Amino acid sequence: MEKLIGRLNFILLLLISIVFISCNNSEASKYRVENEVEFDTISIVKRHHIEGDANNPYCDIKIEFVYPKSSQEGEIKTIQQFFVKSMFGIPFEELEPEQAIDAYISNYFNNYSKDASTYRETVTDMNELNSLIQGIDVHDSEHAMNDMFYSYFESLSDSITFNQYDIISFQVKQSNSKGEPSSFYVSYRNYVMNLKTGNQILEGDIFIAGYDYAMQTMIIDALIEPNDVESFEE
Repeated sequence: MEKLIGRLNFILLLLISIVFISCNNSEASKYRVENEVEFDTISIVKRHHIEGDANNPYCDIKIEFVYPKSSQEGEIKTIQQFFVKSMFGIPFEELEPEQAIDAYISNYFNNYSKDASTYRETVTDMNELNSLIQGIDVHDSEHAMNDMFYSYFESLSDSITFNQYDIISFQVKQSNSKGEPSSFYVSYRNYVMNLKTGNQILEGDIFIAGYDYAMQTMIIDALIEPNDVESFEE
């Protein structure tokens, strides 16, 4: 289901790119098609154990960041900042790509350590509370507290989906797990940028008000049919 929603979002943003091109490049075939943008890729996989002890639970993070290294289409700093912000978030947008990755990973590790510390404190408090209640066996399956924290995992990547006529679009995929099966999720975020202006292109820049309601039926039908259900609620 998540993959289908991601594809639908991509199709919508690709449509935005095509409409924008049609409106602004009526004679586009006379000009160069492919944007003069050179890309680079940073791939990194890291693991962090609680308190640096290999016997303790850990968190893994995998990042594959495709970003513009140079461009003849516009200010490279502006383009890079847009990619960094879209990939890692607003707090990192002023950083260089390598710095943004290091800062994001450091923040991820710090958050994991804080979650582990909070969990340990909760276990300690619950054990102390249970010990004060008469008749409770703190070691039975109902009241026993597992003092072993979960391991986390995150994967973050992006891919270029369109790169022509001064328009560039890309998709960011993020998957995350906090140990329990119910905590796993996958998200897809799609972005379109006008290289001439350095601005992001949004649906509202292309379509008239109310377009989203008109597309709801189309999207719901596209979700229902391949999943063999009769209603969206299923």
